[in-house]
Amino acid sequence: MLRDRRAEKLAYNKIYRAEFPEKVKAQQKLWRLKNKENIKAKRAASGYYKDWEQRDVEKTKRIRTANRKKYRAKNPRRNAIYQQVFYALKIGKIKKGLCERCGCEKVEAHHEDYDKPLEVRWLCKKHHREIHSN
Repeated sequence: MLRDRRAEKLAYNKIYRAEFPEKVKAQQKLWRLKNKENIKAKRAASGYYKDWEQRDVEKTKRIRTANRKKYRAKNPRRNAIYQQVFYALKIGKIKKGLCERCGCEKVEAHHEDYDKPLEVRWLCKKHHREIHSN
């Protein structure tokens, strides 16, 4: 009896997700936002991500290296500009600042215009992602 109800509910959910994908996606996003801390805690407690990286360190390095090479080959201009910024930081031509929005010290360089390679905005990872997602 219990299995029948479970099977019915699973079938209903499958149909519902197929009929209303946008609504389901919005509900899931809202749930993840409300339960962000719980999700982080469960992931940390499970140890899965850490274990996976430790088990497959060499594989992870190869994948990341391959992805980095693909990105650089696909975006040579951006890569050259990133190198200019890092070189300018190294020789002291520009200095890293704090995040413009929250004042965080761990920042990334954001280019509004790639034609001006040394004109960058310093943003933390969170705010940098926000800018690119809009």
